[in-house]
Amino acid sequence: MAGTIYPPEPHRALDRDRASKPTFKVSERTSTTTKNGQPPISVADIGTGTGIWLVDLAPKLPPTARLDGFDFSMSKFRPVAARPPNVRLMEANALKPFPAELHGQYDLVHVRLLVLALRTASWEPLFANLCTLLRPGGYHLWEDVDMANFKGYPATTKTAGIVSQMMRFHASQGSRGQPYLIGLDQLMATKGFTDARLGGFKTSSYWNHPTLSRPTQRMMFTVIVAYLQGIVQLGGFEDLLTTEDAARKIAEMIKETEVGEAKLDTWYWRTIGRRSLEGEGR
Repeated sequence: MAGTIYPPEPHRALDRDRASKPTFKVSERTSTTTKNGQPPISVADIGTGTGIWLVDLAPKLPPTARLDGFDFSMSKFRPVAARPPNVRLMEANALKPFPAELHGQYDLVHVRLLVLALRTASWEPLFANLCTLLRPGGYHLWEDVDMANFKGYPATTKTAGIVSQMMRFHASQGSRGQPYLIGLDQLMATKGFTDARLGGFKTSSYWNHPTLSRPTQRMMFTVIVAYLQGIVQLGGFEDLLTTEDAARKIAEMIKETEVGEAKLDTWYWRTIGRRSLEGEGR
């Protein structure tokens, strides 16, 4: 492992200022240039959901940046009026080949929180498919949580009980929703990527951080909300059977976590690698 990394604030993924951290600047691109020296910065966000990651990123990049989000469902997309004009959200199944016109178009392919939707056998085919989107010299950044080690504290809180229920459901699903692919950096290396690194942090390490505690817990909470809603969509589990059940549990967690009565913990993993300038790794 390449050491610990900071929590996934969107703009930090495009910043090399934190010494010895496996991060980068898209503007340090070395692929083929056009007039004015460089083509517009291009970022693809896979599993974009509402598009919030790109919306948060947009003010930190030039307005000419191309910011494309892809998701298998358009149901959560923010309306056009609620996102910057250079953020486009499109329907796509990332497990299937992308249109040829998108191949080699992006300086950064970003993946986050797909562990809830993937089976064990899907990790490598998905990675190979996403590689087709990268320009030579482009970066692949994959961030995800370790669902096998999610915990709520203290154990007596409703939050801890809800997380325990999630873990029982997770265990009942077998090959569905496997933990983050430890070794993705090695897979990148075999595909011709350079400087491939895996890093991670325990979210509990930031429980008392003056500025990162709340955003880190909020990120964890976002994962849990999606997971509870997913359980209902898959038919329910124990006393979690309807959208009303999910809403009730979410409200209980909000009440405890907002006042600091309960906290969430797991590993958050990030793998980054750079595609060869010669075009390998496709």
